[in-house]
Amino acid sequence: MPCIEGSYTAYTGPLITIGVVTLAPAASAGVGEHVLLMLLAFAHAQAAREWAAGRTSRTLRELRGATLGILGYGSIGREAARQARA
Repeated sequence: MPCIEGSYTAYTGPLITIGVVTLAPAASAGVGEHVLLMLLAFAHAQAAREWAAGRTSRTLRELRGATLGILGYGSIGREAARQARA
């Protein structure tokens, strides 16, 4: 992994650990995409766990129209919000 200059912090919650890094604005688009891909991966993993446990429903759970909470609205947060609206 390349060396990243900037500050790093992490939030560890009951379900997930989220790392936060300060990056140059040039990396905002790629990191914004990564944020959305991780969101999709998390939603897929949650659906797979429910399916394996036999807790399925006949309705499809969609992310369209869902509320996305963004902590921090710097260049990465704005880019993730822009891509989520698209």
